[in-house]
Amino acid sequence: MGATAGPEIMTAIQEDAAGRNVTRGVVLDATASETVDTALDWIMACYNQTLRRQGKRLLPTRYSAGYGDLALENQRTMYRLLALEKIGVEITEACILIPEKSVTAITGITS
Repeated sequence: MGATAGPEIMTAIQEDAAGRNVTRGVVLDATASETVDTALDWIMACYNQTLRRQGKRLLPTRYSAGYGDLALENQRTMYRLLALEKIGVEITEACILIPEKSVTAITGITS
């Protein structure tokens, strides 16, 4: 799964950080992070509704590339499979997603 808060929020954060509105920038940064995390929660809830009909469910824990043992290079595969360019997300040579508040994650399915 993948989600992004979009480029506009990052522009606002950068403008606030460069200006005299650092507090607002910090609040926007935290809000953007929570927005993306909540988007993944929503995606998981939608999939769980479908899986429930099959007697299955998603595991509650999700894993993102670059955390734990899941190498950051896996970001390329997730980016390609999810076609994240369709929602305006780009990936750098170093496997970083742009805009910054963009994430990919995987989880398991159990019965």
